Amino acid sequence: MRICIRSIDRHHLLSDVVACITEQQCLSISHLNTVTVARIVETSVDIAVHSIKELEKSIESVTNVSIENVDEVSRVDIK
Repeated sequence: MRICIRSIDRHHLLSDVVACITEQQCLSISHLNTVTVARIVETSVDIAVHSIKELEKSIESVTNVSIENVDEVSRVDIK
């Protein structure tokens, strides 16, 4: 499944996001893409989850964990 994270750029933002997903949630990242335009970062992360409930928990965790400057986390349907 894929999640999209929108945030304001800062030092170590990407490493904080990766740590939240891999270390705190113990999920595997299969693909990660990040684009920055005018200090706004959009990061798409493909993660291996077993259920929608686990995906929702992951989104909630990235949203609620104190990752400074993260504004929005959403699920993206992969076609």
